[in-house]
Amino acid sequence: MTSKDLLFRRRYGAAMRVLAKNLLFLLLLGAVIGYLARRFPDLSKGTDFVHFYCAARMVSEGAGHRLYDFQLQEQFQARYAGRVGTYFVHPPFEALIYLPFTLLPLSSAYALWSGLNAALLVLSARLLQRLALRNLDWRAVSLACLSFVPALVTLLQGQDSILQLLLFTAAFAGLRRQKEFLAGCLLAGGLFKFQLALPLFLMVLPGRTRRFVAGFAAVGGLLVLVSVAVSGWGSLVDYPRALLQFSQLPLAAVHPREEMANLRGLAAVFFPNPQVAEMFTLAGTLAIFWLAIRGGKGAGSRTHSEGHENLAWASAVIGSLLVAYHQSPCDLTLLLLPLAFSFHLFRAGGWASPGRRAIWIGLALLLFLPPLHLVLLNYHFYSLMAIPLLSFFWLVYGEIMRPAAPSPSQ
Repeated sequence: MTSKDLLFRRRYGAAMRVLAKNLLFLLLLGAVIGYLARRFPDLSKGTDFVHFYCAARMVSEGAGHRLYDFQLQEQFQARYAGRVGTYFVHPPFEALIYLPFTLLPLSSAYALWSGLNAALLVLSARLLQRLALRNLDWRAVSLACLSFVPALVTLLQGQDSILQLLLFTAAFAGLRRQKEFLAGCLLAGGLFKFQLALPLFLMVLPGRTRRFVAGFAAVGGLLVLVSVAVSGWGSLVDYPRALLQFSQLPLAAVHPREEMANLRGLAAVFFPNPQVAEMFTLAGTLAIFWLAIRGGKGAGSRTHSEGHENLAWASAVIGSLLVAYHQSPCDLTLLLLPLAFSFHLFRAGGWASPGRRAIWIGLALLLFLPPLHLVLLNYHFYSLMAIPLLSFFWLVYGEIMRPAAPSPSQ
């Protein structure tokens, strides 16, 4: 056998192994999507996808100017889903994301959205792999992301948190490549959950250039104009009014103690007095903003590794989850970003002391593995997940601010 034949056989064997891995990965992904699609008749009674779909139906049928008429939302849900559930209270422009799916019946639309959501999760995993997990196979990273309970809940509910994960991760990739205008545009793309996007923008703003602000403002302004096109100028008043009324509706399902792993949910657990709970939430919010901004400045001003720069963004993501006024278990899908970045630092020898490394391992396992998520969801105390989030935030902040080790020449 000649050397050319041997080289060909090696390349052919390597190509076949890659093809087999890709096919196996696609089969696993297809099995998950198929399971969700087959179970949808039972799942539709409690999935959030229904109110997204029906809001898009309202727009497609010319009722966009009444998008926040909750009685009309109920009528559309009864017509297309055969039930009345939670309400659409996202900005008007998000209804356009779901608009193409209204060409299909509800069950088919859900299956297609589940496939798209899975594809977005794979894209997020590949981006995380390039940013922080370079030595790992992207398929393994994708399957790990798929096994994360909040990501699974997002797929199950037909929610939009995976799209936001992709946008936030891509925004950081833009910053890493010194493309600040693009990064600002991508971050503003996540304003369909402005309670998360705005805090993250403010936490990473110090030290950024005007291009970052310009990108955020440009896309933010464009989305306002798109919302006006969808729902009319009245939506600029109707939407804030709907947010204020939302928690008072019988089917709103706003339960901070049961489902919000943030400061507001934690305050609802430990402070029955509403005034005390609000004071705790406000004080905690200000403290987290200050620490996240200080950590970002610390990472930028010290001689740190690439891993520490990653941690500054990671701490801002965790901080935005903690200070968000409204949050759902699906939103914790964003934790995949700080978990990946902190794992990168761990593999590179970060978390200097054995104690810090042990704490990180414990927190990472607690946050990533299913038991704690499932127990807290089952007993309707998901707000307690804010405790490991706060611990994770504090650990990341401490690592960012840890003085750099002196060089051997000093």
